Amino acid sequence: MFPPMPTNSQSAIREWATLTGQILDQAQILIDNFSRVRRVAAYNDLDALIESTEAGAFVGDSQITKEHAVIVRAILGSFGVWLETPITDVPAPGESITPIAGMSRRG
Repeated sequence: MFPPMPTNSQSAIREWATLTGQILDQAQILIDNFSRVRRVAAYNDLDALIESTEAGAFVGDSQITKEHAVIVRAILGSFGVWLETPITDVPAPGESITPIAGMSRRG
């Protein structure tokens, strides 16, 4: 016999608000780390280092191959584009906001 399922006394919207708050907190950490990665790459010319690496070789003193670095760079580049892509009809019909602006907005 299975034990009874735990009951959740929270309303659905309260549970949703709690969970989305947790997700947005984690997203803020991700975005902050993403910004740091972009800064480190830009000010240390890591694109040139990646491009100058031979196929199959590790990039610099990392344990990341050129091919893996190229994929990671593309994923992060797409993420950066998404952060700046307006979401239409948000926060109201006819308006738009970018994900990064929405994450940064207070109130």
